[in-house]
Amino acid sequence: MFICGFHFPAEEGNDVAFDKVIEKVDAEVSDKVSSVKEFKFKYGKQFENELTYSKNDTFLAKALLNYFLFENDAKEEKYFIYTDRYQMAEISKKVDTDEETAELCKKFDGMDMFKVTAVM
Repeated sequence: MFICGFHFPAEEGNDVAFDKVIEKVDAEVSDKVSSVKEFKFKYGKQFENELTYSKNDTFLAKALLNYFLFENDAKEEKYFIYTDRYQMAEISKKVDTDEETAELCKKFDGMDMFKVTAVM
């Protein structure tokens, strides 16, 4: 099972504890997330909409940064796969409590296409 880009043993099935995912995400980017000024998103059928997310102290911010940096040495805008958005949003809804994050998670639940950039 892959959650937020991390592999978990098959014997855990679909019941991987959120704490385990959060721990792996933290270990991967906790020393880098403070350098993020904001995340920029383009979304919609033709990527005609834009929004920004300015938090860097949430699980969602850490997961976004991990996703953005994975296999992206040039730090270029990256297509944001639905499965990854959904997984991040589901965990974030349980552990992040601020309104800005909750609103972004609602957008991730939709079927719009997304691209993400981390501004550092």
